Amino acid sequence: MSSTRFNSAYKRTPVAAIQRDVAIPLLDLFLQLQATQRAEDSARYLVTEDIERTLNDVWTAATRPPRRSRGRPRADRGEKPDSAMAILRAKAKQVIAEQRRAKKENGITTRRSTRLKEKGVEIDAYFTAEWRDRWKRAAIKAGRATTWRTGWEQQPLALYEKLPKNMATALFLLRTEVL
Repeated sequence: MSSTRFNSAYKRTPVAAIQRDVAIPLLDLFLQLQATQRAEDSARYLVTEDIERTLNDVWTAATRPPRRSRGRPRADRGEKPDSAMAILRAKAKQVIAEQRRAKKENGITTRRSTRLKEKGVEIDAYFTAEWRDRWKRAAIKAGRATTWRTGWEQQPLALYEKLPKNMATALFLLRTEVL
């Protein structure tokens, strides 16, 4: 079901409630998820190694002291900072390691052949858990509306499944206690 089933809300409707009921993650988490998955996928490409090597060559050439004998000496630039993709790849490795550690503690193990396929799932699970934690913190602050008391595991989108748009909107506004 798409979010167009109901997309009407009053100004005072909490944004977090809308996002949860329509199953739209927070924008910053969604962008981090996409970037982290892309970084993990691109780590296996051959061109990635060439790009990293070229970046190192450019950094070395740009920070090499000039061969002049006069003038003010150039300041030392220090170590090459990590690229944004390198930082994201490190984050992806950390997320995957955390998810695998959690699975191992719960007694769930996977075969080596399925691990490559599961990397995207593990990254997705991490960011879904992050979204759930943020939503629960918002629910504690928000109050007593049905939306906030509904467990995270329950999918509220199913409630609006076969309702016409006007009824789905009314149900959502009742769940958030805006009406």
